Amino acid sequence: YQRRVRGTTIFEQNMSFPKGLLKYTPPSWAKSLKFIPTHKFSLANTPTPIEKWEKLPNKRPSNVWLKRDDLTGVLLSGNKIRKLEFSLAEAVQRKADCVITIGGVQSNHCRATAIACRSLGLEPYLLLRHSNSDKLEHPLEGNLMLSRLVGAHIRLFTVQQIAQCGGYSAIVDKLYTQLKSEGKNPYVIPMGASNAVGTWGYISFVDELLSQLKDHKLHIDDIIFAAGSGGTAAGIGLGLKLSDSRIKCHAVAVCDDKEYFHREINSIFKELGAPYEASELVNVIEGYKGIGYGKATPEELNLMLKISSSTGIILDPTYTNKAACAMIKESDLFENRNVLFIHTGGLFSLFSFASQMEGLVHGISDIRPLF
Repeated sequence: YQRRVRGTTIFEQNMSFPKGLLKYTPPSWAKSLKFIPTHKFSLANTPTPIEKWEKLPNKRPSNVWLKRDDLTGVLLSGNKIRKLEFSLAEAVQRKADCVITIGGVQSNHCRATAIACRSLGLEPYLLLRHSNSDKLEHPLEGNLMLSRLVGAHIRLFTVQQIAQCGGYSAIVDKLYTQLKSEGKNPYVIPMGASNAVGTWGYISFVDELLSQLKDHKLHIDDIIFAAGSGGTAAGIGLGLKLSDSRIKCHAVAVCDDKEYFHREINSIFKELGAPYEASELVNVIEGYKGIGYGKATPEELNLMLKISSSTGIILDPTYTNKAACAMIKESDLFENRNVLFIHTGGLFSLFSFASQMEGLVHGISDIRPLF
């Protein structure tokens, strides 16, 4: 069973994850939606804390708080686990014996899915996009190392093969058909768990957040976070709308563009039966994906190091650092406003950037012999 101590969920019985499904009751303001999950797992340590974010570079924006979704767990850290609580509950309800999901070779979502699946007795199959079709081995580091440590079944594909097969759905269908032919009963979780089921993780997040703001008598004008597949943005934007909150929702695109995210969010809204347009609920901030998804420039990495060395908050190059870069550079948008930055985790992917960062860290940290 679980108990709570000062807002932290403590798992007892040898600290193992709870195996039973929990009945889910949605917030009263969300009961009008057509699709409402009936059950969930309790995998995340919630509620996650909110703290003031001091000493940001250039001291702008001046009033920033952090919502620490990087503290939802250790191996299950980050925003993905909130979505997986609902997605994996549906997988178990459908009597799945294995789970298929898809992402990049250093995907936070795929790592969290693999570990959560093992804890629940499900076989994880990860479809991972990589750049070299001739190179089947990748450095054992970051999210990929953790996924392999729990025995995930990994299948690699390239960007070129996506086009050849007819898109990501065709890639997933290929593995799904193969597993069905072997007598398995697979359950598919889309990229980032960004569909109607997974989005409930961040609709519920809004309920948690509003309760915290009320308890702490904290006024927030804007929420900002990184967006990679659209599910977190859909849940937060919709949750704020349904709860009649006046908080504005800003999603920083770390890949693709505004049109892509609005299209993905609208698709989720349609699944949920939410009669809204994404453009009305979510402000997608463009211009910060840099040289590409999962890549970082020296300028971006230097900002990340400035933030970590001055505030003690470590960001990741793929998601949170790009969102922080947008928040700082677009500070006029947030002038004289109280801003909540959602730290969505992703720290394990940081280790795959070690070679890029080796020369940069000398600017903030010296290392030399004592004698």
